[in-house]
Amino acid sequence: LTPMIRVTISYWQEDTNDPQSPEQVKIKYEELWYRAGDPLACTVYHALELREGSITQINLCSKSKPKSKNISQPISDDEIKAGANALVRVYFDATLIHALPTAIIVPGETFAQLTDALAGENFFDRNNVANKNLDLSLMLPLVTDDGFTGAFLCYGSQTQ
Repeated sequence: LTPMIRVTISYWQEDTNDPQSPEQVKIKYEELWYRAGDPLACTVYHALELREGSITQINLCSKSKPKSKNISQPISDDEIKAGANALVRVYFDATLIHALPTAIIVPGETFAQLTDALAGENFFDRNNVANKNLDLSLMLPLVTDDGFTGAFLCYGSQTQ
């Protein structure tokens, strides 16, 4: 079962104990465990309590840290696949409670790898629609953390 990859999904919510305070509280939503990009287990810690109709941003971060400031450690394909699957899961969770995901913010250095992995989850770039049957109502709005690159990935299937 190695290597195991843990993906933790958290969200920010207004502090309900003090409605006058602009402070937000980080809430751990769920933890997902993967091996080779395949989900193995899930622990739900808290309900996803986004307000219906709320505008939501989803931010994908990697815990892989550079070993030093000069040498960066590449993110493995298994981490990319796990991240793609986790993004799709939280996207559908938010959509089911009618929260509108307006941006999914991803690290710029993994953008191409992530869009390829999302194709494995049946999300394709709407600008490359050749041989694809896409549902434009199910759209992942990806943007890099630096804001320079973006794509709208739509759910669909390959057609022959």
